[in-house]
Amino acid sequence: MTISNDELSAVNESLQREISLRKQLEKESERLTLALQAKSDELEKFIYTISHDLKSPLLTIAGFTDFMETDATAGDMDRVRNDAQHIQNAVKKINNLLEKLLCLSRIGRVDNALEAVPMETLAREAVDKVSEPIAKVGIRVEIHADMPVVFVDRKRYLQVMHTLVDNAVKYMGSQPEPYIEIGTRKDGEETICYVRDNGIGIEPCNHDKIFNFCEMRNDKTNTASMGLATVRRIIELHGGRVWVESEGEGQGCAFCFTVQQRSHNQTMK
Repeated sequence: MTISNDELSAVNESLQREISLRKQLEKESERLTLALQAKSDELEKFIYTISHDLKSPLLTIAGFTDFMETDATAGDMDRVRNDAQHIQNAVKKINNLLEKLLCLSRIGRVDNALEAVPMETLAREAVDKVSEPIAKVGIRVEIHADMPVVFVDRKRYLQVMHTLVDNAVKYMGSQPEPYIEIGTRKDGEETICYVRDNGIGIEPCNHDKIFNFCEMRNDKTNTASMGLATVRRIIELHGGRVWVESEGEGQGCAFCFTVQQRSHNQTMK
């Protein structure tokens, strides 16, 4: 049986396509394996961090329970009340941590109705939520009026704005003329929303770490910070990305995230 050149060429082309497809599948398999390993490593860090953060207040409760028994036996009611206060504070820490964990676990698990919301409205509501500390520190807040209307999960986007504004207030430092600016800018086809401040700033080596609550910790409570991890999750679920811009210590920073355009029939992934 004789095979023509055209038939041989067709066979070769078919083989080349199959080889190319196999290579693509191998690359995709390798990518998925690496992604799965990264998620596994992140989960391991998550479990270790949460275990540590729960252990600390539990030890406090156990210790002051013993102290309370001793002080009650001695009839020292002032010390008993002090012991009880320490126990109550530890319980509050545990409750706060569990509430944040529950919030983080719910993100992405339930489809939420999306709605058209002006970014300026979300910014003003977020600022109102922390109006008391803003007034106490004397922070000048500027909210741009030309921000777009976005089609998003309103509750979650408000959570994003609130977290970013709250962080700006908490880490303002001793800046004599503190300010926070909330606005948007265009970068090619992308619309970028930002919350900028002139606070303590963030070293470039920590720009990626701050969105991973397993690595960055709250200096005051020595517990994992889940605020920015939650922000990242919400933005990614909306098809965007989030990052921080800062030249380093004392240089202030800007938290930025892209705003994706969506049609009204879309829901959260």
